Amino acid sequence: MRAGPGLGATAPENARVWSLPHLREVELLSAHYLRQHFSKHFHDCFAVGVIQAGALQFDYRGGSLLAAPGEINLCLAGEPHNGKPAHESGWRYRMLYLGNHWLRGACIGSAQAKTMGEPFFRSGVLKDPDLALELLSLHRCLEPGAAGALEQESRFLGFLRHLVERHCHPRPAEGRARSSARAVALAREYLADNLLRNPSLSEISRIAGLSRYHLLRVFSRQLGLTPHAFQIQLRLQKAKSLLRAGLPPAEAALASGFSDQSHLTRHFKRVYGFTPGQYRNSVQES
Repeated sequence: MRAGPGLGATAPENARVWSLPHLREVELLSAHYLRQHFSKHFHDCFAVGVIQAGALQFDYRGGSLLAAPGEINLCLAGEPHNGKPAHESGWRYRMLYLGNHWLRGACIGSAQAKTMGEPFFRSGVLKDPDLALELLSLHRCLEPGAAGALEQESRFLGFLRHLVERHCHPRPAEGRARSSARAVALAREYLADNLLRNPSLSEISRIAGLSRYHLLRVFSRQLGLTPHAFQIQLRLQKAKSLLRAGLPPAEAALASGFSDQSHLTRHFKRVYGFTPGQYRNSVQES
């Protein structure tokens, strides 16, 4: 999965993923997608990137957003979103996926740290040309062998500090009923604890203490995904961690609750934009 030289109507789709040993829980993606449509999903980490060419359209936090060249697109951990091309030649971008501890650490010492709480960004698209250029330069610096570990780590932390200082805000009150939130939390926990099983909605609703209809309604409203879609996301995250560890796709599929490799591949491509085999090869190479 090698990144191509430019974006044009005839340029092929491609994606490349890598990580660096001195930046734990950080994954990098450089990609050009022509016809890729990401199904609704969420990440268990913070995602931030910069559009280099074309345009990306995605639904996020109740709105339809467009990220154009020179703009930053981002997504908070756990927030459902999708994605599709908004330009005939697709879009090209560079993405960072980082554990939440990196973002929390960047808030320490900032002027608004005491009132900020958990890092939050009001929009999924930031129009900040200087910061976008900084992110693009950082991403290129984080190519394997492009710079020393000290420079890479210093520039990475510097970008996060600038991102937080310019665009982070206190998280707004959710206004959800406490009983419903508790029920959804119980359902989520049960699905996570029974990843290799296929519990029925009736079984999950008994654990949550709600009727099937009520649970389905509040679960979808709060998370933006049905319980089944949420289960798929949990299984994909498990499969991804197993692939990172070097497990073959067929074994990773069965160990994360999918019926077979083709079942995993179908969902993996819809959410991540590449196949399990391509992902495993890329991260193993890096």
